[in-house]
Formats: sequence, structure tokens, C-alpha cells
Amino acid sequence: MKLKQTHAAKMARRRTITVCVAFLLLVALLIGIISGISGCVSKRKAQKAKAEAEANKQTAEANMDNLDKYIATMSLEDKIAQMFLVTPERLTGQDVVTSAGETVQSALNRYPVGGILFRSTNMTSSDQIKEMLSQSQKYMSDGSKVPLFLTVIEEGGSSGTTSPVANTTGKTPYPSAYTYAKAEDGVTKIGNDMAEMGKDLTTLGFNLNLMPYSNCSGLTDVNVGGRSYGEDYTKTAELVSAAIKGLHTGNMATAMKYFPTSGTADGTGAYVSKKELTDLRTYDMLPFKAGVAAETDIVMVGHVKVNAIEEGVPSDLSAKVIGELLRTELAYKGIVMSSSLADSAVIGYSAGELAVKAVTAGCDMLYNTKDLAQAVDAIKQAVQGGTIKEDQINASVKRILQAKVNRGIWAEPTAEAQK
Repeated sequence: MKLKQTHAAKMARRRTITVCVAFLLLVALLIGIISGISGCVSKRKAQKAKAEAEANKQTAEANMDNLDKYIATMSLEDKIAQMFLVTPERLTGQDVVTSAGETVQSALNRYPVGGILFRSTNMTSSDQIKEMLSQSQKYMSDGSKVPLFLTVIEEGGSSGTTSPVANTTGKTPYPSAYTYAKAEDGVTKIGNDMAEMGKDLTTLGFNLNLMPYSNCSGLTDVNVGGRSYGEDYTKTAELVSAAIKGLHTGNMATAMKYFPTSGTADGTGAYVSKKELTDLRTYDMLPFKAGVAAETDIVMVGHVKVNAIEEGVPSDLSAKVIGELLRTELAYKGIVMSSSLADSAVIGYSAGELAVKAVTAGCDMLYNTKDLAQAVDAIKQAVQGGTIKEDQINASVKRILQAKVNRGIWAEPTAEAQK
């Protein structure tokens, strides 16, 4: 009896083991099946995600216009250089530049800047101006670079500072801004005169005039005088609009200045405005609204510290002034340019620090840096360090290129030219 029980017990244990093994095999099989199904699902999801990413990439590429595609081919250094408007002296390191020789060519190869500003010291005659500008532009075309803004400040009036071209070439200068403000037919007259001025300047090779001066001021203001269109904000707005449209008729790009207002000297070389924001919107910004409506190519932001917006911060270093007032309130889509970064109004910073501050604030172009190499390098390091996004650089460069296309300075690159 005892043996039979032992045998029965063994058989029971065997059956139990068999059942357990079978159960474990079944579980393993089920796990394998489930894992296989899960793997297939995951694989399909990964494939789907990859396909969607590729489709999105293709869509994004399809939506890129020719300027976007061209910018994608530019090096970071070339994009940053495009954001600078400098004098030939700042570009080359020479004391005075009156011709575009090998030194200018070498400097442009190193720093293909967005534009060069020529002043009275760079001009000796009509033929000399034409040759200097033509040769400067040729260096860019030979190097397959973006053409330059060949720039001047020709505002009118008898001063060699405000009428350098007229004084050099012997042409009778156009009237000062204040003259148009006092004339009954000033709006019509300035439109006609600026169209003629645009033709004069383009004949010599210029394509950008840093004007009109758009802040209201009295004739007796020793800092401005006849450069202003007067103290009437509404009349100034009309004259500014007519001047911009006239210059555009002559195929000349424009840069109105200085947004958003003028100020009073504080004794340190800086200028401060204590006006309330309501007054700025009601009066001071009227000419700039008119200029934006007239499609000015550039708005130059001043150094004035507007206490009502961001106390103690120069406007061209203020994201609030540029972002909130100019970009948002005035819906301005064109180029934002800083004032001269060599001015005493922004002392206390290195060229590199000023460049980074201006770009961070929203400036697309930087005017007259004290040290081009240092400024370019500082922005490059800020991009590489993540302080400035490269997308912001791309957006600024696109505005610059678009303005050059709009004014016929540059033919928009074709798909073939980008290869």
C-alpha cells in the first residue's frame, strides 16, 4: 500500500511539473507574442514618426523662399558681417580712404559687410566718387557676395556735413529740411526735390541715403537746427512721408532717424527724454508712423534714454523700445538700425559688448562700430553660446537682403545660383 502511494505521489508530482512547465511555456509564448506585437507597433510608430519628420522637413524646405535658401548657404561669419554698416576707415583701419584698392578688397573678403558709409573726407570729385563706389561694389560681385549698401548722408543745406556730395561735385545743394517746413508748397516741393536727389545719388553709385531726420525741433536748436522739418508734428509727418517716397522714386533706399524721439543732454554726453508715453504716441511717433506707411527701408533708433519706457537704457539698446513700440505698435517689418556705436552717448562698453546688446535688443544692422573685428567676434560667440539665437541672425539678414532686392540693389538669388 505504501509503494502504491509513493508511485501515485510521483505521478502527481510529474503531472504538476508538466502542467507548470506547460503553463510557463504558454506564458513565455504569450509574452513573446505580446513583445512581438509591441515591437511591431513601436517600429511602425518610429517609421511613422520618421516619415512625418521627413514630410515636415520637405514642407519647410518647400515653403522656404529664395532668400531663405540663400541665407542657409551663408557662413555664420558672413551673416553677422552683413549686419554692419561702417565707414571705409573702420573697415580697413586706414586713416582716410578715397579709393577702393587692394586694402578695401582684402577687408571686404574678410568682412563682407552690409554697407559702407562715405563721408565728405572720402570724396574729391564726381569721377572719383563713381570709381570708388563702382570698384567697391565690384569686389562683392566678383566674390559672389551680397551687394553693398553704398551709403551717404545727404540731407540738404549748405553744410558740408549735411550735403557732402553737393559740396564735392559743385552742384547747388538742395534746401535744408527747415526750408520745406516753412514753404506753403513744401510737401510737393520736397517730394520732387528728393526724387531728383535720388537720381543724382544713384548716378554716382549710391543706393542708400541716411535720411530723413524725423524728430521735431526748432530752428534755434543748436544740435539740430535746419536739419529738422520744424516743430509741427503733423507737418513733419507729411514732409517725412513725401521725402521717403521721393527718394524711392529715384531708386534710393532710405533710413529715417531717430526713433522714437529726441531728448536733452544730461551733461555726460547722453540724451534723456522725460516725456510721458502718451505724448510720445500722440506727437513724437507721428512722423515715424508716416515713414513706416511710406515703406522706409530702415528706421534708425536713437541713443536717447526714454524714462517712460526703460529708464537709463539707450533706445537702440532697449528691447522694449524696439520690440514693443516699433515692431508691435507701429507694426514695422523693415530693417532696424542702431545709431552710431562710436558715440559718446554709449561710452562705458566695449565694441563687442555694444554689438551684442544692440542685437539682443532687436537691431538688425549696427552702425559705425568702434571695432569691427571685435564686434563680429562678440556676436559670433554670443550665437555659439546660445545668448543670441541663430534664427534671429537669419531673420535680420533676410530683412537686409529683402531691402536690397526691393531697391534693385540685388537681384534675388535663383535656385541655380545657390548651388
